[in-house]
Amino acid sequence: MGKINEICRVICLQKCVTDKVIDLDKKIDYTKAESSLTKLFSRSSWDDGRKEIKAMLGDDPDGLKILTCMLHCAEMSYDMYKNKGISDKIFADTMKCFTRFINEHNDGYGTMQFDRDWWTARHISLNLFRIGELEYEKASKKVIRIHFLDPRGLQCIKV
Repeated sequence: MGKINEICRVICLQKCVTDKVIDLDKKIDYTKAESSLTKLFSRSSWDDGRKEIKAMLGDDPDGLKILTCMLHCAEMSYDMYKNKGISDKIFADTMKCFTRFINEHNDGYGTMQFDRDWWTARHISLNLFRIGELEYEKASKKVIRIHFLDPRGLQCIKV
């Protein structure tokens, strides 16, 4: 895959958001953030990595700068999916979390913003996969959490 515009297309990211992400992608110096971006791929360091990236990005009121960085990481995730033999459909369905979260924010607040950067490292790090209507999260070597999503896509249902 390899290009952020292709990731945006595959996950059906909203056009107005895609246009901003493609523009931001040209402006972000990923080499400066490389060590912090790498931290997003490990459960033990993804919180630190996210905080470092947000500090580097500065003011980001709509969350689209951090979204752009997350989608940049999704490009790397795609290669990891391919190396593990995981299908393009599972990749797309899993990464559509970004689109869903922006839709949920828009439904609740009337603005296209991204506010779930604290959650999405699970997706890009191959710790959480969406298969069908369920999400499976590898919480530890012995624990898999199953997330039952509300049919409206608004929240997880507690069982």
